[in-house]
Amino acid sequence: MVSVRGQLDAPLLDIGQVEKEYWERKTVILHSLKNFNKPTGWRKYVMKAKSPKIVIKRLSTKDWQQIDAKFFDLKEELANDGKMLRNITDRMVRDSETITKDEWAVLTRAKVKALPIYIGMLELMIEEPKMDYNQVEKLWDCLDEYDRESLATYVNMLTSEKMSVAQEINNKRLKELDEIKMKELAKYG
Repeated sequence: MVSVRGQLDAPLLDIGQVEKEYWERKTVILHSLKNFNKPTGWRKYVMKAKSPKIVIKRLSTKDWQQIDAKFFDLKEELANDGKMLRNITDRMVRDSETITKDEWAVLTRAKVKALPIYIGMLELMIEEPKMDYNQVEKLWDCLDEYDRESLATYVNMLTSEKMSVAQEINNKRLKELDEIKMKELAKYG
């Protein structure tokens, strides 16, 4: 029988903590930029071109406040158009209707209006390599459709994770309030 020291003292795996850490940072490989990343000098004979990668992180509350302050006017403008956009998208999803060319133009204009906010979010999310707004904008322009969609998916996952954490905290607080309410009702009947 083999005797191994120290295994009994090891903590059990906390999968919840692993999941939270997993959603803190993501590495995104950008395959469409592979041709821009060719080795130079003597390495071009030995090494193949590799797809570059970026590391994105989840935004903190301070980052969200910075985005809100920077794009306040644009967000207000989008909020004013929000009801009309929601009606169009709800009708598209609910009824599976085709929408008119004018409605497509409205949706396209809204997407173009929202792009600076999205690039501002990416500027704060990209941790490695550090980039400013103009560099992130150039990066976005250089990506093909597949890489844009993949990057957008990762960004949406990281931003929606913040919402699920906030919802979890809210549910805990509501449960605590319900327990307090039940104790008070039992006490004073």
